[in-house]
Amino acid sequence: MITELDKERIFKTALAFMHITKEPDIFLKETLESAYSELLKVSDLRHFLVLSDDDKSTLPGKAIKEHLKDSRGFYYFAATVGQPADVLIRKTQLSSMSRAVVIDALAGAMLEDYCDKVCAALPDNATSRFSPGYGDMPLSFQHVLISKCSAARLGISVLPSGLLVPSKSITAIIGV
Repeated sequence: MITELDKERIFKTALAFMHITKEPDIFLKETLESAYSELLKVSDLRHFLVLSDDDKSTLPGKAIKEHLKDSRGFYYFAATVGQPADVLIRKTQLSSMSRAVVIDALAGAMLEDYCDKVCAALPDNATSRFSPGYGDMPLSFQHVLISKCSAARLGISVLPSGLLVPSKSITAIIGV
């Protein structure tokens, strides 16, 4: 279980998500700190990692096959910050859109940091994550990944558009 997040890295990633390239002013620094504390209270970071017994040739698209060319197998992966983070973002939008943008960016950065830590615990030969919507893998493949990972047990579902709910969720394939 991942228990320690890299706050400094999360802040840097969140600033990048918000396209802020300069050193943040004192107001933004304070907003990041307070929003991060608020987000930590409601976050429910969880994941499933399932070693597949499927043949990689069954995966849709050429890009994923190229990504897995040196892999003997692969994992199905799903992770989420949890529904309470989405609720916090929506609730905050009603009172402060700028703060909601910061919380949204922090939640995305938090999920990335968490996923990177999960992946760092995999064997050295593991590939990077490859998600639906990358290359020529259709977003509609989210449905398959959700099913293969039992991601519904994490509270993750897929909209008809292929987008995930909660919004701060990821599905992916990782070669090994």
